[in-house]
Amino acid sequence: MSDYTGAPTSIPHAAGLGQLQELTAAQLTTKYGAGNIKTPTKNFSINYKGQHLVGYKNIPIVCDAPLLAALAAAGAPVV
Repeated sequence: MSDYTGAPTSIPHAAGLGQLQELTAAQLTTKYGAGNIKTPTKNFSINYKGQHLVGYKNIPIVCDAPLLAALAAAGAPVV
């Protein structure tokens, strides 16, 4: 029998190449600012600065201004 009681209390997010961290939604907003966090609505991949960047559905990505622009230019499915 599962002891799952509801929504997760922390969110894994990509915080750099090959780095995942788990923070609460409030911690994410406090640490990075709400406008700097984008969440893929489905899996996608783009080329970014010579790297293959993969976004996974529902795993937030912490973005700087150039990455935000690249995601927008590529039409990446993020909110």
